[in-house]
Amino acid sequence: NLAATTNGGFGYLWVPGGVAGTIGTVVIQHSTDNATYTDLCTFGTINAAGGGTAQFLVVAQATTVNQYLRTVIGQGTSASFNGTVVTAFARL
Repeated sequence: NLAATTNGGFGYLWVPGGVAGTIGTVVIQHSTDNATYTDLCTFGTINAAGGGTAQFLVVAQATTVNQYLRTVIGQGTSASFNGTVVTAFARL
């Protein structure tokens, strides 16, 4: 939760092998007040066949990245999901 920047950044999602079920859309969101969040970057759906998958997204250089960040695993995640989801975001 560093200070906001106007230099963009990049997001990273990694799902190690051995996944069962489907992970719906995974979103990294940002906020100025830690109460109201908006989407910053959205990763694609990953199914059981996608275990060991990584996704990398660039947020344009002129984009403001607000102070507070969180990861949200959205609708579409199956009740049978069994695995680990790792996300990271770096401000530039």
